Amino acid sequence: MKHGFIFGTSLYLSRTSTISYGVNRAVTTFLTIVSFFKQGDAISESVVVIDADFSLLNGEAIKIVQNKIVEGTSARVHVENNRVTVFHVGHEIPVLDVFQMDEHAFHGLGSNTYAEIESQKPDVVFTIKCNLMVDDGVIWVENEKLHIDEAIFASGIFNEHHGVILSADEWSY
Repeated sequence: MKHGFIFGTSLYLSRTSTISYGVNRAVTTFLTIVSFFKQGDAISESVVVIDADFSLLNGEAIKIVQNKIVEGTSARVHVENNRVTVFHVGHEIPVLDVFQMDEHAFHGLGSNTYAEIESQKPDVVFTIKCNLMVDDGVIWVENEKLHIDEAIFASGIFNEHHGVILSADEWSY
């Protein structure tokens, strides 16, 4: 199965559903898409399910297993069929938003991203917005830009065969 992950205007394609942060050749997985939304009859229908392990910008560790918080008291999870959103309690803007797109929404993407999705034909495409920490690194999406630590990425297409690794390093993972 091929997955597409969109951060701002950067598209990452991968055969696995993991997203990690990389620095100095060390890799920490902070998000795994456990299952995706499939519409069907009541027996076969499913929702997006995630596991996540990250910190809020204040340093509080948040761990989510099967869409439920198992560590951290300052976050709450909201689940819809095709979306999982994590909020810092008392804030309206999510710290993590995992949204599974349907093919009708692809036309609203930038032309390069849309063309790549059309040619690569991933089985499922997610847009991911976040403002969080992994280890000592900060990852956030602002409009069209993906910020990883001090680096900014926009309009890139990346093939990540063994999971997405977000990194500002020059190392090849």
